[in-house]
Amino acid sequence: MKKAAEKQAAEKHTTEKQADSRQADKPIDTTVDKPAEAPVAKAVPRQAAEILVVTTTAARKDEAESLAAEVVTRRLAACVQIVGPIASVFHWQGKVEHSEEWLCQIKTRRDKYAELEAVLRQLHPYDVPEIVAVPAAMASETYAQWLHEELDRKLP
Repeated sequence: MKKAAEKQAAEKHTTEKQADSRQADKPIDTTVDKPAEAPVAKAVPRQAAEILVVTTTAARKDEAESLAAEVVTRRLAACVQIVGPIASVFHWQGKVEHSEEWLCQIKTRRDKYAELEAVLRQLHPYDVPEIVAVPAAMASETYAQWLHEELDRKLP
């Protein structure tokens, strides 16, 4: 009986090795499937198409905070995120400069851009401030709705 069990174990081991060698010839699937029940916010292309993320920088945190507060108070932006300090390298007056700055990411809408740019130019301490707008390709339905509602509210 012992020999029969050993024979079965040896056959099983051989079969597993053959299966392993067949698997080695196949490419490994590295894709990761998301669970079907994972909640995903619905993207809203139409509303997102109106959203802009405008970037500017400031030399000091207090300058960035002042710019942010002003454009949000005037409802030219729904929100501004301030990130920093960041390292910036740029050309200025014929030289390569290195500077520490604070990055402002301003969330607004296309119809607010012209006034937003004018206010940033007026208040910004730089001679040539970075003011770059990038359209949002997609946005969650709830975020887009919130942004539009905030920008549509009347000033007090």
